[in-house]
Amino acid sequence: MRQHHLGVIAWVTDETHGSEGLTQLDRLASAAARALGNKGRPLFVPRDEALAWIWLPLRAEATIRLELLADAFENGDASSRIAVGEPAYGLDGFRQTHQQAARTQDLALAARPGTRLTTFAEVGTVALICADVPAARRWVWATLGDLAIDDEPHVRLRETLQVFLSTGSSYTATADRMVLHKNSVLYRIRKAEESMAAPIEDRRADLELALRACHYLGRTVLRPPYE
Repeated sequence: MRQHHLGVIAWVTDETHGSEGLTQLDRLASAAARALGNKGRPLFVPRDEALAWIWLPLRAEATIRLELLADAFENGDASSRIAVGEPAYGLDGFRQTHQQAARTQDLALAARPGTRLTTFAEVGTVALICADVPAARRWVWATLGDLAIDDEPHVRLRETLQVFLSTGSSYTATADRMVLHKNSVLYRIRKAEESMAAPIEDRRADLELALRACHYLGRTVLRPPYE
């Protein structure tokens, strides 16, 4: 226990027979450990025929970039899905990183569509609200209003507003990042405010979280166009 661990929950989405699924996940875990430069063998705990809890031992340097994780778990098999916690040290860290992976898996299972690899570092705040998906959906709808509608025009408005908030409400920086004319950004932000029927500056923190929920959970929390 006196080392850093990375908690992982992995599962196979395709139908499996016998031990095929667990064998597939065990190979995935071993390959990921090698790719991360670890000499120790992962702790692999089967939970059913297509699901496993995994702890990867890490070296003293426990910061792992998302790109490195994506490469480590890339084996060309689209049927495997992975939820990853944050690296943590010792017995408490052993528990914590697994709990984070479990929260991340909850989000990954709820997301429509989902992604093959989901990390707590990316979605931690959103994962915490997934304990009650119906309540999260109601909150997103109340926070975003018509901006939560699941169609292409509102997708563009949400993406623009998310970048706008991340740049400190800079129209110029948003235009540069999205390769748009500044006037296009101005227009989209104005339309986003009209969709929400409220100004942005009154509730930036809530908007940022609601937009992140839409980005990661997709149709699970979005409003159908016909409602």
